[in-house]
Amino acid sequence: MGQNLLFDDSSFTNARRYFWALQSLRVFDDHISGTVRLLKEMIRSIDEDSHSRSGESENQIQEDLFNEHRAILDELRARIERKRQEIESLNNGLFSASSVAEARFSSEQNGNIRLLTLVTIAYLPLSFVATIYGMNVLPEGTSLGSFFVATAVLSVITFAIVFNLQLLTVFIRRHLFGKALDSMRLDPSPQWRDRAQHLRQEGANKRKSFPASKWLYLGYLFHLVFDRKAAPPSAEKGRRDDSHTV
Repeated sequence: MGQNLLFDDSSFTNARRYFWALQSLRVFDDHISGTVRLLKEMIRSIDEDSHSRSGESENQIQEDLFNEHRAILDELRARIERKRQEIESLNNGLFSASSVAEARFSSEQNGNIRLLTLVTIAYLPLSFVATIYGMNVLPEGTSLGSFFVATAVLSVITFAIVFNLQLLTVFIRRHLFGKALDSMRLDPSPQWRDRAQHLRQEGANKRKSFPASKWLYLGYLFHLVFDRKAAPPSAEKGRRDDSHTV
């Protein structure tokens, strides 16, 4: 019974039931509060009308009767409040249990997607080698054994890259990007020095709203290649000397 109250179905039956119960209890409490208010006003108006005609005994009877009914209504309001707290706790438990179930389902789906990705990656080397062997670009004496050897070697390389992708990313970020950033910081161009400063500030502040693009490193690589091809040897030598001086 408790498990049925903590877990919902596809129609959200429990959630709708709890919502209806909470709204109904709120309406009941409002009606009881209004009834108590009306009783106070009614007793006050009766006292004012019959004060000159009635004795103290009749007023005492009316006050006792009012207090009796008020005690009954207060007890009813207390029961409504206890029931409301109970339903709210069940409602919170329902949402917590639903969140745990959804998180578990998402974790299972992530595992399935990861397994499907690995299976898909397993077919990449085979598809690549089969495509190469089907293009008739290899020598005629190529045997079928070389096909399996090439597939096995390419599969080992592919899975080595996939399972060590995080380590490769850390290596590229620390070594290759670090060296490129140092070279960019010593570049004669003020534009690339400003970009290097911007990248260094981004590394120090991880909460920037608009991080610099990593394509700057590729752009700087093209800048080095084409700039060295276009620059005369004397200018390249002078640039190298200036970099060492800095």
